[in-house]
Formats: sequence, structure tokens, C-alpha cells
Amino acid sequence: PAPVNAAPLGITSETAVGVSFGYQYQPTSIVSLGASFETPFSVVPFIDTSVVAKAGFALNGGVDVGATIKAVLFPSLSGGLFAAGLWLDISAYSLGSSVSTFKIGLGPMLTINLEPAYLTFSASLLALTNGIFGFDLGIAGRYYIDAFALDLSVDYNTVGWARANFGLRFTL
Repeated sequence: PAPVNAAPLGITSETAVGVSFGYQYQPTSIVSLGASFETPFSVVPFIDTSVVAKAGFALNGGVDVGATIKAVLFPSLSGGLFAAGLWLDISAYSLGSSVSTFKIGLGPMLTINLEPAYLTFSASLLALTNGIFGFDLGIAGRYYIDAFALDLSVDYNTVGWARANFGLRFTL
């Protein structure tokens, strides 16, 4: 949903909470406030995995909920400069309003480590929004300042759905 990162960053080694402000066009404008909780977990030792739970409130009505699961398959390509992986995003936007939307996306991501800044590029090979198939393209950025970070993301779907988010992320 709009309240959290559209293109999840491939950084999964820390537990954190985030608050954010979002704007999405789908095809009506929705402004929202949201919160998220991210934590890493281990399935296979050499694959870095995490889950992000997210919830928000659309200021013009409705509730946003969702979850993102990401697996960084190659966490330290090229001496730690790049990390490549997969992400799965399942979200529902503006539940209880006239523009309720359900979305699922799955695809690759690539993170560039420019510490203390990180950039993630993502593509969704499968993007199903309200029964309409398309492709998602996203970019997300994070800049660390001690125990918190600034997050910014933009996501665009080929069927015309778009969203942008700005937020603060606090490491626990």
C-alpha cells in the first residue's frame, strides 16, 4: 500500500519500524499515513530473508494493509557493492472505500550499497491489480543517519497505477 516502500530495499539484517507519508494514483488520488515493522529471519544460511508487515490509513477514507517478503540470494556480489534477490508484495489498499484495491507482485530486485545510502531497483514480473495483469517498476532509496534512516520510493505499474512514499525508519 501507499504507506510503505514500494520497492523493498535488499537490506534485511536489522529489525526496524517505520512511519511514512504516501501518495498514490489509482486512478483516483489517495493520500495516506502508515506504519511498518520489518524483521529478518533465517531459512537457508546463505540467503538473507525478511518480512515487512505494513498498515496505513488513507486520509480520504479506507485502511491499507499488506506484507512484503524478500530474499536476497546474493547478498554481497562484487565485494558488497551489489545485492540481488527476489521480493513478493501482497497488499490491499483503501479497504472500506469506493476505490478498494488488491495487489500482488513478484519479481527481482538489485540493491546498490553506497553506504550510508542504498538504492534498490525492482521489477515485478507478475503484477496482478484487481484482476488486471501488468508489470511494476520501482526504485527505492534509504539514507542512514545513526539509528534512523530516511526512506523514499516510487513505484509505477504499466496499467497506470503509481505511488510514491517518504518516511522515517528506526532501527530497533
